[in-house]
Amino acid sequence: MDKKYLDTLLLEWKYNITRADSLDRAVLDGLQPHRNLKKLSVMGYAGTTFPSWIGDSLFHNLEFLRLENCKKCASLPLLGLLPSLKELVVKGMSSIKRIDHEFCGESYLNTFPTLETLRFMNMPEWEDWNTSGLEFPCLQELAIEDCPKLSGKLPNHLPLLKKLVIENVSSLLFYFQVSQWSLCWKLKDAKSSFPDAMTYNSVYLEELRIERCNLLMSLGRGQLPPTLKRLMIKFCHNLQSLLYEAEDEDEESFSSCGNTFSLDLLSIEACPSLTLLSSRGGLPSSLKHLWISHCSELTSLSPSAKLPARLEYLQVWNCSGLTSLSSGDNLPASLKHLEIWYCSRLESIAERFDNNASLERISIRNCDNLKSLPSNLHKLINLHYISLSGWPSLVSFQWQVLPATYSEEHQVEREKKFEGLLDGIHELTSLHALLLNNCPGIVSFPEGGLPTNLTSLYICHLKICKPLFEWGLHRLTSLTELHILECSDVVSFPDDEIAMMLPTSLTHLSLGEFANLGYLSTKGFENLASLEYLCVYDCPKLAFLPKNGLPSSLMKLYINNCPLLKERCQNGNRPEWFKIANIPHIKMDNRS
Repeated sequence: MDKKYLDTLLLEWKYNITRADSLDRAVLDGLQPHRNLKKLSVMGYAGTTFPSWIGDSLFHNLEFLRLENCKKCASLPLLGLLPSLKELVVKGMSSIKRIDHEFCGESYLNTFPTLETLRFMNMPEWEDWNTSGLEFPCLQELAIEDCPKLSGKLPNHLPLLKKLVIENVSSLLFYFQVSQWSLCWKLKDAKSSFPDAMTYNSVYLEELRIERCNLLMSLGRGQLPPTLKRLMIKFCHNLQSLLYEAEDEDEESFSSCGNTFSLDLLSIEACPSLTLLSSRGGLPSSLKHLWISHCSELTSLSPSAKLPARLEYLQVWNCSGLTSLSSGDNLPASLKHLEIWYCSRLESIAERFDNNASLERISIRNCDNLKSLPSNLHKLINLHYISLSGWPSLVSFQWQVLPATYSEEHQVEREKKFEGLLDGIHELTSLHALLLNNCPGIVSFPEGGLPTNLTSLYICHLKICKPLFEWGLHRLTSLTELHILECSDVVSFPDDEIAMMLPTSLTHLSLGEFANLGYLSTKGFENLASLEYLCVYDCPKLAFLPKNGLPSSLMKLYINNCPLLKERCQNGNRPEWFKIANIPHIKMDNRS
């Protein structure tokens, strides 16, 4: 009590059900701090009541209070009169069934005058909260989580509330009681139904998150406030329709709703019963970000209209029932990112790219029925990344159709039927990065070679190692990163038989799954004066590093699952140790 400069205090008991509650009460009573205290946490307290000093209004500086796992306390102390309290957390109070006037004070007047954040968490027996007349004039965030028996109403007057979190709560009539909210409302594991349009007469709600609400079967535009900008729905297994217009809604009210609706982001994840995403007017015209994942019954994103004209980001994952994106033939002109993964029934993305000069990235993976990309790829003057993976129906890809300015990265993975894939790729003079992974149809190297401006090259699980070496990697004078995975017929690297040279510009080199690799070639490494990073892994026969050692520029060496080389590099007496002793950072099998 005499420590007047102590401003933060945590009192934590190891919870033991057999400990006498009177002992804890005596200890807590005796540990009363000075009234200058700003933050107080009491955890694991086993008393049945709190001493009177907790909540005493004479603690005029107290801003933060946390009561956690005080499992025997059946009531909360009087806290509403603390003049400076800004954040209150009540958690794990498993004996509390009702919160009444003792929490705030008899009069309910001028209670919690400065409280901004209030959280109730993990209170399994809490059934009732008497909020009649209760006001929180400054409350900005209210969270009620894991209180499965709680029912009733929230406080009537929350004028400054910005964030409301309701999670695993039985039935709260919160939406009829809150007069103004803004920014964020998260509804999760709630068993209550969803509010009507009449609820939003004086609401300014920008963000709404709904998770695991299995009573939610439909959600129309009329049930959402016109100020809503971000809507995120997750794990609502019975949700069938979203953003629809009621059949009896007249044209005038529909137009009015469409003009005021300002949704910017829509995210829907794991709603397997969803069949209708929009009806008459299609998706909101204001939409810029659309993310749909694991909605197996959805057949179209916008069946009766084109995708929104302002859409910039479109991501669709694991929608096995999706057959089309929209009723339109083309994608929105504003689209920047297009990502479609694991949509096995999708047959077409669009007929052609016409006015899609904004498109920067395309990623298509595991779309079994998709046979081709839209035509006019050459018009995508800002495209700098394209990734194609798992297209069993895709037979060929013409590099010449990409815009001449295409740069940055191209990925092609797991394509069984691709033949002559690399033909014409040398014409992409602006291409910087290329990844080819697990494409068994590629059996030869292109006559024209690779683009000479490549800076990163990944060759993984291909049968073109020998042709690649014969062509001559040294021609790639800008190459800084080279990653080669699985070359079973190579004994030395670089290959001494072909006298292959590596580009002197290399800074990063990674070699993996070379089943017969026995040594790293001396001649191949002696000119790599810029090499800083070398990784060698899964090479069971590798035993020798270059005779003259590795380049002096090397800063990091990683060796994983190369048992012979590891044995020869273990300590100063081993034959390969002197070749690596001066490298600053070495890891072998993840040990530095």
